[in-house]
Amino acid sequence: MSTTSDSSHLNDKNQSGSPQSSPHKAGDIQSTEVVKDGTHLNLVEPEDVPEYSTFLSIFFANKKSVDLDAIATTRSVFDDPNLAKYYQPHPQYENLHRFDPSERWTYREERSVRRKTDLKIFLWILVMFFALNIDRGNLGNASADNLLPDLHINTNDYNNAQNMYRIGFLIAEIPSQMIGKRIGPDRWIPIQIILWSLASG
Repeated sequence: MSTTSDSSHLNDKNQSGSPQSSPHKAGDIQSTEVVKDGTHLNLVEPEDVPEYSTFLSIFFANKKSVDLDAIATTRSVFDDPNLAKYYQPHPQYENLHRFDPSERWTYREERSVRRKTDLKIFLWILVMFFALNIDRGNLGNASADNLLPDLHINTNDYNNAQNMYRIGFLIAEIPSQMIGKRIGPDRWIPIQIILWSLASG
């Protein structure tokens, strides 16, 4: 008698308890159907990363066809209630108010975000690295011309200055990252620009 009641209790718990999942195909992408608050959510299974890949495989890889309005969120440990409790961020986490593992997005939204990232961030990164390489090359071009005689220094002085710059850069790298973590890069990067402008001026 008790065995029957216990089994029926477990069945009721499985029907109304934690999210249930069942594998199925969404297009050519392996996904998992999760039932949450009566809503069926299709989570994408993590793709298998090949052990070996070549540079050309990036351009010739077969793209999988997907429904742009389907859920593109990859299944993670937070979708398993038994594992999620072990991965929750600590109460002092600075972005705790933005942390929402139940957030879902579609392939169309993901593609839109990627395009905006490419245009608004990577384009400026390309321009800044181009300017950085020009700035680095200027010193070599100047030293190949008349920089040393004009400054009344020899090759040893020039090499010592280069070594001092690199050593100072390495020493200041970790403290600079810690300061940026403390006050935020939106404040620390402009401060560095202003301080370097004053030092070089």
